[in-house]
Amino acid sequence: MVEDQRGMDDPFVTLMDARPNSMTVTPHCDIDFILTYGVFAANITTLPPNTPSHSDHLEILIDINLHSFFHHLIVSYRIKFLAPLHQGTNSLLTPI
Repeated sequence: MVEDQRGMDDPFVTLMDARPNSMTVTPHCDIDFILTYGVFAANITTLPPNTPSHSDHLEILIDINLHSFFHHLIVSYRIKFLAPLHQGTNSLLTPI
């Protein structure tokens, strides 16, 4: 199990309370990890061996909430593009 001191989460542990026995076709070979920080993982799983292609590693699938993933971009977009336009005073181009 990965011990992380930076506040990162292992979705296998968060969602399933344990990591898989192995991440390869070799038993007890837990060498592949996905760690998240500030992203809500809705689900995580592995595919059966050699799916979708021949490999000695199991494929990891993770379902993330895109709103949590892009939250900073969404907030920035709303501030920049959806905020009301500032209405300044009209100025005359030619002196009177």
